[in-house]
Amino acid sequence: MKIRSELTLRKIGDDYLIVEPDQGMVDFSRVFSLNHTAAYLFTQLQGKEFEIESAQMLLKERYGITEDVADRDSKTIIGLFRKENLLYP
Repeated sequence: MKIRSELTLRKIGDDYLIVEPDQGMVDFSRVFSLNHTAAYLFTQLQGKEFEIESAQMLLKERYGITEDVADRDSKTIIGLFRKENLLYP
């Protein structure tokens, strides 16, 4: 899987936002707010082909969490990316 290349993550204050471009115009109905962990995964995985195991490894290394927690959290975050069409089909 791969994060869509046209998406850009912006940090505004304490918030991490993705605004989906729409034919040169910004569609504010398609703004996604990410927490720090999701933003970290987004930036680390953007531009790369990856599997869920890559996300798990990144979370374990960054946060020192167990395999079970990394598995659960990475599946949740990547599942949300998929649900919101932030990944290529």
